[in-house]
Parts: sequence; structure tokens; C-alpha cells
Amino acid sequence: MDRISQLPDFILHHILSCIDSWDYPAELLRMSVLSRNWFHLTASFPILDFYIDQFSSRECFFKYVEYTTSRFCHQNVTADELRLVTDIWKPAELDIVNICLELALHKGVKLLEIDLTNSSESPFASAEYRLPNILLSVSVLESLSILAFFLNG
Repeated sequence: MDRISQLPDFILHHILSCIDSWDYPAELLRMSVLSRNWFHLTASFPILDFYIDQFSSRECFFKYVEYTTSRFCHQNVTADELRLVTDIWKPAELDIVNICLELALHKGVKLLEIDLTNSSESPFASAEYRLPNILLSVSVLESLSILAFFLNG
């Protein structure tokens, strides 16, 4: 076993947090295939960054969001940060966004950034978005940023 793998998870998570967020999905995927320890480590990494521009297709992006969020929530850790930048074209995509937000809020996310900017061609371009009700009852959320979407309250 290498020496880096013997470090405590919180130190390895700190090292992983230095990865440029633009390379985040690809780098975590590369690291997760190194060994079982690294697979577990990437599943428990408390910073969840989801940017649709990093993916070749919408389908790949939303599958990645759904899988990563679900996998993270099965770990006994809290989420420090969640950033989600996408546009919505289908009701199923909105469902995945809502599930992701609810799971992260249940896991005690401290920083939440949501950017659901829709292009004018999107069927949801002028739609109103309703934030999950759990957002009103979380006590550990320290920072909330909501960008470019009509809110329905």
C-alpha cells in the first residue's frame, strides 16, 4: 500500500479539494479506479460540484448527478458544499435536481449554490421553480446562492 492511501480520510479530502472544479468529475473518476480505498474516498468526498458544461451529453450529466448524490448519501458523512449548474429541459431532469437538493440538505450541506439558468429555447425558460420545503427547516446551511430562475413560493 502506498503512503498517501494510509493518510486519514479528512487529509485526503483536503488534498482532493485542491482539484480544479472544472476537472473535478474526470479526476475523481480516475482516482476511484486506483483501489477500493480510493473508490470509497471519492464516494465520501464532501464537495459535490455539478456543472453541465463538463459533460458530453445531458443524459450523462443527469445520470452522474443522480448516481454521485445517491452514492454520497449512503456514506456516513455530511456534505460541505453542493454546486449545481445546469439548465432544465425535461420534467425528469427537474426531478433529479430536486432529489439531489433534498438529499444534500438532509446530509447537512453548509454551502449551496444553485444555477438553473435556462436558455430561451428551453421549454422551462419562463417556468417557476419551487425550492424543496426542507430548505426552510435546515439549521446548518451557512450560505445559499440561487441564480437565474423564477422562484415560486
